Amino acid sequence: MKTKVLLLSMLILFLSEITESQIPNAGFEEWDSIVGVEEPVNWNTKNIEKFISVEKVPCLTQGQYAIKVSSNGPSFEGTSSGVAKTRFKPLHIYNTLLADIKIDTIDSGKVEIILNQIVGGNVNQIGYWTKDTTTNGINNIEILVDYETLDTIEILIIAHNTPGPLGSIGYSEIVVDNMNFANTNSIDDIKTNGFFVFPNPSKNILSVKFTVRFDGKLEIIDNEGRILILHEVQRKVLEKLDISHLSNGIYYIKTVDNNGKERVGKFVVE
Repeated sequence: MKTKVLLLSMLILFLSEITESQIPNAGFEEWDSIVGVEEPVNWNTKNIEKFISVEKVPCLTQGQYAIKVSSNGPSFEGTSSGVAKTRFKPLHIYNTLLADIKIDTIDSGKVEIILNQIVGGNVNQIGYWTKDTTTNGINNIEILVDYETLDTIEILIIAHNTPGPLGSIGYSEIVVDNMNFANTNSIDDIKTNGFFVFPNPSKNILSVKFTVRFDGKLEIIDNEGRILILHEVQRKVLEKLDISHLSNGIYYIKTVDNNGKERVGKFVVE
């Protein structure tokens, strides 16, 4: 009986109302206990007792926590795919989803991150990423997304195993942290420039993400060439800048590493 109640609770969660915001709980810092099972706030799962496929784990790069999704979902024979899902209304149109991921164990399975957009009852896939091997530590991934409206977006993090004649076999898991949207020209531009900024347009906090650990300084420059912010960075892959005092408009960000190499990007404050 208790299991049936939990399954009903799980179904209600999957049909819960849409959050009007950017990616809700994108850093996976907020968790709550639902029917005795810990759940990420604003994300829906298949979790029931004895079949916990979504768990809170220590952070990968920022904050206190991250989310781990594993192929330990409920099924009649063995275990099945684990899923964490959220829906929300985007505030802007972006072309890239960013995330930090780590895969320590995978055997006869795969993991996926799927982005859908729901328009007039139709579900259209707008972004996709998958992997079936472990990672060498933490990877920073960029998923190209393609959408032109502000209709509801759905993000799914899925860990699969492989169906067999006597039930599912194998195992997969993925740890995800620090999801966010960004506007970038292309993945090649990110690799060439060595960094990207998000969100773009921005308002209060500008995040700067480097493809490798960066030592040097950041400069925020206005259209007249004035340096408005000068910030030192010491061996970081992610740095956040307070830009709440900047007026609306176009700004440039320049990185200067300890060898004097300069690179320049552009962002908008609104």
